[in-house]
Parts: sequence; structure tokens; C-alpha cells
Amino acid sequence: TLFPYTTLFRSTFRLILLTKGDAQVQNKRIADAGLSGAFDLVEIVSEKGRTEFSDILGAMSVDASCAWSVGNSLASDINPALRIGMHAIWVDAPVWEYERREREVESGDLFKAPDLASAARILLQHEENAISCCLPTTLGSET
Repeated sequence: TLFPYTTLFRSTFRLILLTKGDAQVQNKRIADAGLSGAFDLVEIVSEKGRTEFSDILGAMSVDASCAWSVGNSLASDINPALRIGMHAIWVDAPVWEYERREREVESGDLFKAPDLASAARILLQHEENAISCCLPTTLGSET
């Protein structure tokens, strides 16, 4: 279940759920999993690719180099994120055969985790870099 991780990370990170499929079905799955309200934004799209990742980051005013994608599909979760410069954690778990249409991993900042607990540990190990990456910088000092 994702719940313990969303609770842990909400205090530090903005959490976005980008999922694809029928909106009614996906909203029911989110509610059934007890995740309603667990994310800062839930975006349900018909396809997940480079454009959708870029659009959602733009809407949230987040630079791709400060963002992470965690998922189990190379085609929908990992490669689109890597293509736009995000960090990615691939949880190599069962997926629909359609999601196995890409078998090669794009180059980029990729981590592999056997499960969500391991993915959470990876994020925590990189928490300081993620926070400092996204802090506004001072362009000059007043004297």
C-alpha cells in the first residue's frame, strides 16, 4: 500500500499522482486504496508520455531536474520521465503486457527498487539534494 509513504513524504515533497485510464475507474481505485487526499494533485490522462510529464511539471512550476517519477512501467512511468530530465525509480513489478512494449531503459538518473519500501528509502537518501535543488536562489545581496 502507498498510504504510509504518502503520509511520510507529504511533509517534505509535493506529491503528484499521474495515472492513465478512464477517470471514473481511476478515481474509484484511488478511493478504494484510501488515497483520496493523499496527493497534492491527481492527474488522470488517456496517455502518459513526455508531453504529459512536462505539462504537469509546468502546471506545478517544478523543474524536471527536481522531480522524481516512481513506477513499474518503463514505457509509461520511467522512460518519459528520464526523457525530460527527471529522476526515476523503477519498481520492477508485474505490469500489463502492453506496458512491456519498451524493454530498454533510457539513459538518465535511474534507480531500481524491488518494492515501494525500497523506493521510499531511495527518495529519503536523496531528500537533501531534492530540497536544495528546488529552493529559490538569491540572485544578489543588498548592501
